[in-house]
Amino acid sequence: MAGQCQQHMLHHWAIAGGSAQCADYFLDQGIDIEHTSGFSPLGWNWTALQIAASCGSTRCVELLIAKGANIHFKDPDQYQAIHRAASSGSVECVKILAQHKADVNAYNEDGKTPLCLAVRNKQATCVRELVK
Repeated sequence: MAGQCQQHMLHHWAIAGGSAQCADYFLDQGIDIEHTSGFSPLGWNWTALQIAASCGSTRCVELLIAKGANIHFKDPDQYQAIHRAASSGSVECVKILAQHKADVNAYNEDGKTPLCLAVRNKQATCVRELVK
């Protein structure tokens, strides 16, 4: 088996690829669900949940929440998973996160809420979901 650092990297790449089955395998091996491995497939210091939300991988988002991922975790830029989902237009992930009590009014480092990011990035379906 790969070293722990490699496992975290592979786990994050599996999440980015939308492979809930691979992600679940790594979680069953005891990988830290909140690990931020420096560079991830999409950015620096993102958790698996943030990656899944940004990629629109609903199966991975649901899996990670079911396995205990912290939906309120903030990366160094103060983004939560719901910020990442709203920014990228992942409306189904926004819905799932909101249903699990993600803070739709949370501010990031620049004072932007998920709604602000959805508007800025022209993600109309996410805007509609966030203003419900």
